[in-house]
Amino acid sequence: MKKSILLVVGLLIVFAFTACSSNGTTNEAANIASETEPSLQEQNKDFDEDYMTMYYADQFLTTQNDTLPKKAENGCYYFVELRSGTRYIYRLTSAEFAKSCQSSQLWTQSDENFTWNYGTRFVNLDTLTGFEGGVFTQIYQNYIYVYGENQNLIYKINCDDPEDVTTIRLTFAPHCFFFYDDKIYYVLSIEPTVENQPDHIAIYQSDLNGSNTKTVIDGADGFANAKNDEIYHVYASSGYLYFILRDDGFQSNVFLYCRCRLDGTEKEVWRVFDGLSSLAVNDKYVASLTMSYDDEVLSGLSLSVKIFDVQNLSEIKSFSVTLDEDIAESVLLFPFMYVGNTIVSDLLGYTDTGNLSQEISINTDTESINISTYDGLLVRPAHDERFTLKVTGDDSFITAYYEKIVS
Repeated sequence: MKKSILLVVGLLIVFAFTACSSNGTTNEAANIASETEPSLQEQNKDFDEDYMTMYYADQFLTTQNDTLPKKAENGCYYFVELRSGTRYIYRLTSAEFAKSCQSSQLWTQSDENFTWNYGTRFVNLDTLTGFEGGVFTQIYQNYIYVYGENQNLIYKINCDDPEDVTTIRLTFAPHCFFFYDDKIYYVLSIEPTVENQPDHIAIYQSDLNGSNTKTVIDGADGFANAKNDEIYHVYASSGYLYFILRDDGFQSNVFLYCRCRLDGTEKEVWRVFDGLSSLAVNDKYVASLTMSYDDEVLSGLSLSVKIFDVQNLSEIKSFSVTLDEDIAESVLLFPFMYVGNTIVSDLLGYTDTGNLSQEISINTDTESINISTYDGLLVRPAHDERFTLKVTGDDSFITAYYEKIVS
């Protein structure tokens, strides 16, 4: 049974792997001031969809997987389906998805065939793209962006019209990408062209059609002591990009909290931590999360949380929460989402009895932690929704369905 569940869940999870210009101005002081404060348009915008795409991209950077489904502005849910021999994007209306949860039969699979019980085939990826290997999808402003492994090409598909397809041709192959304030940000770890040379990190920016591509950062230059080949937890907020780089010391375990302007200027390392660390960002605050270890037993004892103002990086508060030892070593290997006053992370774990997931929720007001365990694979199709994927059956016949989590 375990083998069957792992196979099914593994198929549902889509695996992936893997210019800085400053315009001259006659009024430099005014220009810096305008960049420091977010525009009125930015202040009034709802960034929930943007932060969901950052969360999905962070999953690639940290766990190398992308958990579907994803929800579009039209209320429909979109899945990449791999089991039927041909790769499709399926679409389910909100009503169909709700019904599939109630009936506990989203899809079934036997030794002979695979059946999708709800929804419709929206796009045949094999016919459309010709991609081989994994794909990475993002949904933004009612478009599906489909990227193929090791490709310099992204397909942009209208969520309401599968015939409305445009292509974004790139001069690079991104590891992943996300959206912020109507721009695409591509995160790269470029394989070297010279043998025995390290990878090369970069972040590029373009508009939503892939035009006006600019280099944000090219390597670790400008971030003191940073390695050039490892980048983690890339988020954007209020005119800045935030991310973590690793110190360049031999076998270093020192992590550097970095930020720069959205155009790559004003690079700085604003925090250094010796040990495992993570980052969570929303439109008001930046949170650093670091682990304290017992050197003798090598197990986590506590998680230190520091909250900073997203504009001036002044420290708002600092506190620690206690973790269970069985999850302490893996908690910072997964991305965090910062929603309101809560920082959450979904831990996906496999046990002898099947697939169990744990959600860690940290309340920054009460400075407390809550850990919940769910039977199934935790999924967040939208900023305000949570489901568990549950799989039942045996090696000959399997049924999979989603169960909505009511907070």
